[in-house]
Amino acid sequence: MIIARSPFRITLAGGGTDLPSFYRNHGSTFLSCAIDKHIYVGFRERHLDDEVRVQYLETESVNHVSQLKHNRARACLESFGITKGVEVNSTADLSARSGMGSSGSYLVGLIACLRRHAGMSLDPAEIAAEACRIEMDVLNEPVGKQDQYISSFGSITEFNIDKEGHVSVNKLHISDETKRLLEKNCMIFYTGVLRNASEILSSQQKSITKDDSLMLEIQQIGIDSIECIKKGDLDRYGSLMHKHWLQKRKFGSNMSVGSFDGLYETMVRSGKALGGKIIGAGGGGFMMLYIPTAHDKIEQEMNMLGFSRMRWNVAEQGVQLCMW
Repeated sequence: MIIARSPFRITLAGGGTDLPSFYRNHGSTFLSCAIDKHIYVGFRERHLDDEVRVQYLETESVNHVSQLKHNRARACLESFGITKGVEVNSTADLSARSGMGSSGSYLVGLIACLRRHAGMSLDPAEIAAEACRIEMDVLNEPVGKQDQYISSFGSITEFNIDKEGHVSVNKLHISDETKRLLEKNCMIFYTGVLRNASEILSSQQKSITKDDSLMLEIQQIGIDSIECIKKGDLDRYGSLMHKHWLQKRKFGSNMSVGSFDGLYETMVRSGKALGGKIIGAGGGGFMMLYIPTAHDKIEQEMNMLGFSRMRWNVAEQGVQLCMW
């Protein structure tokens, strides 16, 4: 049995610029952070029969890989030439469709398992590139390159994509104090709403194709935000998060959660939060508020409103094999 552990992520700056509809025209700069919440993907050969079994929220048992409903498992196994006699299972610290990049993390974990099975290296750039190829080219999913790359590399990492789609990687070297304040002040709460990221991303790509001026503004906000984090100016980063929120809302109502909008406005207007965002494509999952003070009091207030806090830390490592 080969088991891989790959981290989920939060976007710190420049989210959405990793979509091909944008970076093919303008390039992309974004900052992502791997967190200490993971998906675990296991792979093993079946020696007594030729069945293909994939276990996730449900269990599929088929005679040939082409019969699988789980499109990412199917495409991944096919890309490695595996058609029968194997088992893939997965479990995760967080729910799918919650905005933390679960699909990309799943692919990264499975690819790591299959590369080890094939005697190949666990080069994070090659794993991420293969995960992007499967999601974007084989499955034609309307996704970008963030989730796959941050799950492969881990840490707090700046990525740049050129117009041809080539990705450069720069792990940020920030002080322990800045990192500690990010983990403390960026408070994450679960909305209880699960959503289909592909539908939201597809809508966003269409908006970018029509008019990418909004995304150009978001890209600049992202670049400014990265500089704030590098300098340790986190309160300024929190204010830029609010500016990003206002821009992202212009894409339409599916960018936010109705029950969160009024609360968010109250939090910012009262000065309790400097900014915030829905993590991921939008429409649900987790929300992040930048709260500079009174963390315990605000956590209690949010709990009373039905929003539970998820404590997090930076995951310094990307995908790893934890058993084989």
